[in-house]
Amino acid sequence: MILSAETTVHDLLAGCPELRPYVEALLSQGDQAIGAAGAAKRRRLTTIADVARGANLTHHELLRALQAEAARLGVAERVAGAGAGASSLEEADDLEALVEQLEQGRDLLELVAGIRGAGGVSGARRPGALRGPVTLREACVARRSAAPQPFKTGGPETPVEPDPGHPLDTLQREIEAAEQVLCMLRSAVEAMEREPAEWAKLRHLVFRLLDLLEGLERHYRRAVELVCPHLGRYGRGELGRLLFAAQGDVMRLLAEVRRDVEDAGPKAATAACRRLLEAATQSLRQEEYLLLPVAEATLGEEEWREVRGGEATIGWALIEAPPPWPARP
Repeated sequence: MILSAETTVHDLLAGCPELRPYVEALLSQGDQAIGAAGAAKRRRLTTIADVARGANLTHHELLRALQAEAARLGVAERVAGAGAGASSLEEADDLEALVEQLEQGRDLLELVAGIRGAGGVSGARRPGALRGPVTLREACVARRSAAPQPFKTGGPETPVEPDPGHPLDTLQREIEAAEQVLCMLRSAVEAMEREPAEWAKLRHLVFRLLDLLEGLERHYRRAVELVCPHLGRYGRGELGRLLFAAQGDVMRLLAEVRRDVEDAGPKAATAACRRLLEAATQSLRQEEYLLLPVAEATLGEEEWREVRGGEATIGWALIEAPPPWPARP
């Protein structure tokens, strides 16, 4: 089965019962308060996104953890369902073909479902470990070779992480911060959908969250204007095109949502917020699963120094200004 934020606990455990102890450990505290009957009902309604919020995680982090646990148990194929075409980044050596699939509407999380234990930038090699044009398979192998197993102990040794202030570290931290803002916006939308009368109370919060998301423009500019041109020199120009289009959609939808929240009623506002949530989540997935691993596996220190040199002019989003990098000139 192909997991997503909307997959229910009931469907997950029906498709992969081996994950029951792992999932129940995340749900056990809430189940004690509502009893056995309530717990059974909860599992039919609760989604992976709900479980992630209760565990103070993004749903991306929980999805990766579930895939890693399934791999550990030897049942990775149960939660790594393949759609048409490439089923994972490992099988998609042709980046241009993968980008075309994404532009045709394929979900990126589906395409990367076969990557075991991918833990974001923190699970990858030090920048510049691989030089020259690399295939997407090489990039994924480099990341997975040192990837930590989330929520586990005694796994692989601690991987080397990008230094604080390195553009990879900064971009990843901004992605994580943006996911937290999107999680809060999603909760506000769900509250408005359950009770439209709450609109007046939540409207100010929604405006504040939109203000925070406006800062993503700086994040997007650094990715497209500073990182992608270097990748283009290695034959990875497709990424710049893909990210530019996806990020343009997010900024356009931000303006539409702000207008609808200002002038329209709760129904139109929540619908607009849903469109924004989908587009923003997809754009961040493209960075986390495509841009960061490919850039890390391709670019060397001198190129990263050039990227870092242009960052201050554009600025940062959702985080404080990072420390200088490299620490020593």
